[in-house]
Amino acid sequence: IRAGQEAMAQCGTGTTGSRIANGTYALHRELEAELAGFLDRRHCIVFTTGYQANLGMLAGLAGPQDTIFLDADSHSSIYDGCTLSGARLVRFRHNDAGDLDKRLERSEGEGGRLVVVEGIYSMLGDRAPLADFVAVKKTHGFQLLADEAHSFGVLGPHGRGLADEAGLEDEVDFV
Repeated sequence: IRAGQEAMAQCGTGTTGSRIANGTYALHRELEAELAGFLDRRHCIVFTTGYQANLGMLAGLAGPQDTIFLDADSHSSIYDGCTLSGARLVRFRHNDAGDLDKRLERSEGEGGRLVVVEGIYSMLGDRAPLADFVAVKKTHGFQLLADEAHSFGVLGPHGRGLADEAGLEDEVDFV
């Protein structure tokens, strides 16, 4: 309560709407800097909801010239973000790095390639075999996004998710 009172006295109050409607405040930037430090990343952006995070990340990372390779059992918000991006969407069998490898071998195009997995799958509760996907990444050279929404704060010695637990944070490009 005291911390809330101090923050209100120092920063004031607002309409508590989205940043799109009300702008970015210093506290947004402070939170993002603190989270980037915690995640051991150069940058971080905070979205109002996980759904908006997937829309923003996927639409921002890929465009019509790119291909997104997506675990078939991904959350609907990930599918919606892929659709919003305009990128070509290629689904691979759930948690099947071998199937991803085959689809990457057959893929054509000059754009970027992004592979999307979830740390803990929200619909099934199982974990991605991240080491297997990283091995495929080393062969095919794509960017890897791990949605850690359900593993953040739960897995890993630092609580940063599955990539933290697996010791593969340097191999995951976006969380």
